[in-house]
Order: sequence, then C-alpha cells, then structure tokens
Amino acid sequence: MYAQPCVYLLVNVNNGAVYVGATSDLTGRALREADVVQAFRTGGGLTRLVWVEWHPTMASALRREARIQRWTKSRKLDLIDAANPQRRDLWLEMNAVDELFLTGDKDAGFTGDQTHCL
Repeated sequence: MYAQPCVYLLVNVNNGAVYVGATSDLTGRALREADVVQAFRTGGGLTRLVWVEWHPTMASALRREARIQRWTKSRKLDLIDAANPQRRDLWLEMNAVDELFLTGDKDAGFTGDQTHCL
C-alpha cells in the first residue's frame, strides 16, 4: 500500500536521537525489519515514526534525505513539530489506514490528503 518513495524521520524517545531515512516502500514490515532501524533501536527506548514526506521519484526522496541529514538535530525536531507536534507514532495511523482498505470502511474519516503526517 505504501509503495511510493518517501523520506521519513524516526525518534528514539529515550535518548532523543533522530534518524532520517528514505525508502521506496514504507510498509511496517519492510521498515521495522530493516537492519538500520534495528541498529537504531539497540540504543534503547521506543522508536516512533513521527514524520513522512512522499515524493514522486526515489531520486527526489534521496536528495531530500541527504539535505535533511545535514541539518542540526534542532532543525529536524522543528520539522517534526511543524507537522506532528504531539509526535504521535504514525505507525499506528498507517496500520489504521491499512485496516480501512482491508475492511472497506469508507466512513472512518480518512481523507488521504495528509502530506507530512501520513
């Protein structure tokens, strides 16, 4: 369902680390099982997907990822806070969207117009 290039930010809630990544397939299984995410998680604490930005091509996603990686931690957190001030774990929302598509529930309120938070 999420086989579209994107840039994403993960936050480690224990030590405040911010991880920037890009992928062409943002599915829970694909991302959660990635070696880099596992390495990030070994630092301790829960990891949350807090920001996603969709791109038309993988090349544009990779350029954006490289740009964001050069930013300070403070600037990355400002980007997150602008789109997701409560720093909700977007995995939960993505799983809810998956359920909508699987069950065909069109009255659940998902509009599909979120750009940075889903």
